[in-house]
Amino acid sequence: MVSGGGPVSQWPAVASATGRFILTPAATTVKVFSSVSSALTAVLTGHVADVTAVALAPNTESQVWTASLDGTLRLWDFLEGTELKSYDFGDAIVSLALALQGRRAFVALRWGEGRAGRVAGLDLVTGRMLPGKLATHNPGAVVVSGKGNYVATVDRHSLHVWSAERPEQRIVLHTTKRLTCVALDANEKRVAAGDASGRISVWHGFAPAVAAAFPEDAAAPMEGIEAGPAPQGVYLLSGGQEAVLVAWQLDTGKRTYLPRLAGPLTAISPVARDAARYVLTQADNTLRLVNLATMRVECSVHGLRPEPRLAPGQPRAGPAAAAIAPGSGALVVAGSNALLQFYDALRDRHIDKLQVAPRNAVSLTEQDAAAFGGLYGPPPAPCVSHAAFSGDGAALATVDVRADAGAAGSAAPVLQFWDARSGGGGGFALNTQIAEPHRRSVTGLAYHPGEDLAVTTSDDGTFRVWARVAAPPRTRAAVAGAAAAAPAAKGHWLCRSVGSYRDAPMTAAAFSADGSLVAVAAGDTVTLWDPAANALVAVLPPPAAHPPGSPFTRLAFVPGTPYLAGAAGPPNPGSYRKGAGVGGAVLLFDAASAAPKAAWALPGARASALLFAPPGTPLASAGSGLGPAGASALLILTADRRFTLARVPGAPAEAAAPAAGIESAREQGVLGYEAAFGKAQGGGKAGGGADAEAAALAATSEAAAAAAGSWQSLFDAPSHVLPPLSVLCPAFLEVMVGAQAPADA
Repeated sequence: MVSGGGPVSQWPAVASATGRFILTPAATTVKVFSSVSSALTAVLTGHVADVTAVALAPNTESQVWTASLDGTLRLWDFLEGTELKSYDFGDAIVSLALALQGRRAFVALRWGEGRAGRVAGLDLVTGRMLPGKLATHNPGAVVVSGKGNYVATVDRHSLHVWSAERPEQRIVLHTTKRLTCVALDANEKRVAAGDASGRISVWHGFAPAVAAAFPEDAAAPMEGIEAGPAPQGVYLLSGGQEAVLVAWQLDTGKRTYLPRLAGPLTAISPVARDAARYVLTQADNTLRLVNLATMRVECSVHGLRPEPRLAPGQPRAGPAAAAIAPGSGALVVAGSNALLQFYDALRDRHIDKLQVAPRNAVSLTEQDAAAFGGLYGPPPAPCVSHAAFSGDGAALATVDVRADAGAAGSAAPVLQFWDARSGGGGGFALNTQIAEPHRRSVTGLAYHPGEDLAVTTSDDGTFRVWARVAAPPRTRAAVAGAAAAAPAAKGHWLCRSVGSYRDAPMTAAAFSADGSLVAVAAGDTVTLWDPAANALVAVLPPPAAHPPGSPFTRLAFVPGTPYLAGAAGPPNPGSYRKGAGVGGAVLLFDAASAAPKAAWALPGARASALLFAPPGTPLASAGSGLGPAGASALLILTADRRFTLARVPGAPAEAAAPAAGIESAREQGVLGYEAAFGKAQGGGKAGGGADAEAAALAATSEAAAAAAGSWQSLFDAPSHVLPPLSVLCPAFLEVMVGAQAPADA
């Protein structure tokens, strides 16, 4: 079954010991990505609630501990995908830290029914709980020093630091601002804490104070702890809403920046065996592996972008901002900062992005941050509210709302038309931009199925028809100078006509399958127009069961039928009942009947978009046979950015698509030949499946296997020390012919 998406950066991610893999909590699973190709290599499944933390087991290559809201702590071998050990704390775990070379675990628990927290310790050698629990107002992040001897956590305005060997030896440091994060240096001499205003406080010499602390005065603030000089070569890394990684040299105060990371930073994790590399967890559902030695991003793992944060009164980027691209079948969703993301739903992998409005991520000004403590967040970013493709996918129309595009800096819509880039490079190039296409906000956007024609609707009481016009003729000199140039541009876009109906707000639009009609919703009434002549053809009054005063928000012609479907709100709560405890539900209807043909429950989520896969796309082929007879493949996208192809009972359990595209998670080097041409074996006939491939491999003789090892060894060296091709090629051909001979005999 095709499903995927969801958050991959809701909780901090970590890298494997050598940095070859990135492990991150993803709902009830842990996803393992390759840091070389960004591809998904493994999924650890076993928890029954969301996983909140991943920690590497010290002195091992492939073992990790995971913590979950189900209250369990589990040990895994992520290369084998097997669970090795489990402990149950009984309360939801929100953070995990391993201390004393992995002999002890400290977890932050969500205590009882309220929001209070507790920090508890567990001896992983004996399996016994450590005496005493630290009570906190809220469960926060628990961190450990580089040598594993000290543990720290923040709670509102307080910073707690204690000894991992003797947890009763604890000190408390206080600040005037609400603390958000904490870090202990590798030398166990400094502790740094960041607060909501963007300030970082550093205390020097905490270790002697912890050693001198006693249980009876552990809660008292320490007067001798203060910021002080640090040894040379020690750096402190920080990041936040401004999407910039800052490396501070503590002895000189010198700063080095890695800017334009495109999203706020929420966590920073080091690579255990490489002091220059770090994993960044970002709020835009992105993970990045960066190298501070080169100040470059080495790897980026993109999940589906979360729904953008909106300004007060700004229309939500709902179903109109999600689409499936014709031809490629890519899932297209709107993200923050006026971004459109193209996502391969079959392989659960990011493809491309389109920056609709050029803008860098910004945060609060220093003055506002100090005054409000970051409570209100950064200013509202531009947001894509509508997107529509042409029938062949060669053109795209978008509407984005920008906070300062209108008069006197007010929010206003911007309509843009894009053309697919030629030459097979992918992506879209801007053709035409229209600022404020309507006097008020745009409520609907529809693209003609066969022509370069688009319709926008607005609550100012009008709809506009936009058409592409040919490029103006050039002068003779320009034509003579461009005789050998590329073909002329397709032309730009202009408003061809404007329509209205009784000054009612226009709330939605849709073209018929042949493009001869365009339906425009005027409140709770639907009007039909001839788009060529801009003439009113018919008026459809609201149905008898239509809620009074509820405007239509979506219109769609049902292909192959004479029916027009419309969605209006608020819905009648008595029409259909959902099961108890169900977050949302999706109902599938036949256009000629009011009885649903199928229904799907969405536990703990709501559907943000329902998308039928266009015919001829890979997604349509993958979903063939999953839904009711005669229905196209239906992709359900939820508000938390999870998606799935709807499947009715009795349908095949697996779609005809690649099985999630998961690669092998074995931590081994990739030979130069494989990197360039792929694996030498396993190239069986298409459609043979795993059984056919296994049979082919079983038929391979031991001599062929030895020969394969010999040709692999030919290239197992850096390129600058390899012999010339004149020496390698004869030996390579001889080995390959010898390897194939037993199979051909």
